[in-house]
Amino acid sequence: MSDPTDNWRYTILLIEDNANNARLMIRLLEKNNYQVLHARDGESGLLMALTEAPDLILLDLGLPDSFLHGLIAQIH
Repeated sequence: MSDPTDNWRYTILLIEDNANNARLMIRLLEKNNYQVLHARDGESGLLMALTEAPDLILLDLGLPDSFLHGLIAQIH
């Protein structure tokens, strides 16, 4: 049996602090053959974005505003 990760096309970084939302998104994305990296806060999300170079970042816009704008600027 082959490893399902061999068929992943893109890597998506999900930055989401709500555990239920994260589980749902991860389940949906992995079901569609995406590799999903999950960060529970902006700081770890920034580190993962810089070290893992994902193809797409899904960012929870409900993160605290003071950190959110800085995070977006640093990733950009």
